[in-house]
Amino acid sequence: MSQIFIKDLTNPDAQVQRLIPGFDADYVFVGIQGDEMFFVCVTDASRRVVAVKTSAAAQRREVIAEGDDGIESASLFGDRLIVTYLKDARSAVSIYSLSGDPCGCQLARRWRIRATVA
Repeated sequence: MSQIFIKDLTNPDAQVQRLIPGFDADYVFVGIQGDEMFFVCVTDASRRVVAVKTSAAAQRREVIAEGDDGIESASLFGDRLIVTYLKDARSAVSIYSLSGDPCGCQLARRWRIRATVA
């Protein structure tokens, strides 16, 4: 479980601020866009992507809810969230806008593993 603190490094007089208080979940940093920071929020039985405004920490919003397929990771590329899922024992990737709307692209890959015995 984790808490998140931030500090404006452009202001030498800035104070450290608590962005996410308490130890209610694990938060894995994904990226920052404007005044929002994106995290994968991991609780006991769920994983979802949330955004928190740096100017008002109380304004936390769920961007991508947990679905049937478990979220493995998320990355921020420009104005898109790239989310990796575990689907039917293989990885699948979906692309979303920062508001959480699907961008119509889903990729899946099956890995083939060969073992050679000498």
